[in-house]
Amino acid sequence: MPPHSGHRSLHIRTTVILLATLAAPGLARGQATALQPLSRAAAVARALGASPRGAALAADTLAASGRLSAARAYPNPTLSATYSKSTPQHHVILDVPLDLPYVRSPRVGAARAEAASARLTFLAERAALQLDADTLYTIALGAGLRARLSAADAADALRLLRATEARRSAGDASDLEVNLARVASDQAANTASADSLEAVDALIELQAVLALRTDTIAVALTDSLTPPAAADTLVHTATGSASAAPLASMLRVQAAAQSLTAAQQSLAAQRRGVFGAPSVQVGVESGDPTGSEPGLLPTVGVALPIPLFNLNRGEITAARADVLRAQAELDIARREAEATLTRALRMRAGAMVRLARDSSTVSAAARNTALTERGYTEGELAISDVLEARRAQRDAESQYVNDLVAARVSDALIRVLTAPVRNP
Repeated sequence: MPPHSGHRSLHIRTTVILLATLAAPGLARGQATALQPLSRAAAVARALGASPRGAALAADTLAASGRLSAARAYPNPTLSATYSKSTPQHHVILDVPLDLPYVRSPRVGAARAEAASARLTFLAERAALQLDADTLYTIALGAGLRARLSAADAADALRLLRATEARRSAGDASDLEVNLARVASDQAANTASADSLEAVDALIELQAVLALRTDTIAVALTDSLTPPAAADTLVHTATGSASAAPLASMLRVQAAAQSLTAAQQSLAAQRRGVFGAPSVQVGVESGDPTGSEPGLLPTVGVALPIPLFNLNRGEITAARADVLRAQAELDIARREAEATLTRALRMRAGAMVRLARDSSTVSAAARNTALTERGYTEGELAISDVLEARRAQRDAESQYVNDLVAARVSDALIRVLTAPVRNP
């Protein structure tokens, strides 16, 4: 039986409960009409637009763009005016620093790589925000479905208790059977209460990520929790490991590679800047009191910094250390990306296989419960058989929901990790 069949059987099982309001403190039936409908796409869009993390990362990107503009700017000239007692007495000199190409090129290249790394990091964090919203939406849907299933189990256990008490009054059931039914009903009620609180917590956590109020339930999820598509469009090896192409396209790997390029360019700039920046000096002199040199006297000169006391060794050492750190961070990013993608692939594949089994298990457990209840009603089975069948059905339904959530979460992670990246 395909996974969708199991979902339909669960839907039939919970049709009545879906019409009721989720039982939780602070969520009254009258509040249901005030809840804001929220789809998965709307949740993702709101997370991207309202999260403070996105604003902080946008500021980092803007700062990197500003540093790139500063690196491209040419140094300003210096105008100096001096007076001396000796002739000529007035001196006006314009000092123009020379931004030589062999120094300028690595400096601009480093700033350009830093700007690209900042943009890629910004895109990676936006993808993480998108994944967080999508994952929390899925978890909230799963928690809500588990709460409804638990509520249905509690209602069924209470009906069984009432029926057993009625049979005892008619002389067809013992006190032990009533006590067993009462214990099962109380346990089911406790489970329903715990699952209901978990569903509320999941919604509150989702609302917090979406920058909504967190003191009460404010949204009503409109999307359904269905299995992901069976087709796997990701290119990967037969062993389940990610191929080199998706790994190289991951945002954080690309950002780390750009950081390494920036560090290498900065090291080259520090090495080439040992001799400093030469400058050309042009100016005029005037003011000969004797009158032997009338008019303006032009002056031309060249200033060459002499690396006598400072060979820039400290900056070169620091830049070399930055290169080593960037290389290590790139290696870490690649390893983490491969491990994350491979783990997500395994999780998705395992969840899809379990879903295929869960669907038939849920259907079989529901039939077993119906048969044992009929046998108990006819006096052929004990109440313990009914309670065991109900427990098996509850476990099967809970496992189906857990595997469904795991499949959707891992599928969303794979989509984010392998999404194509535009040239930053």
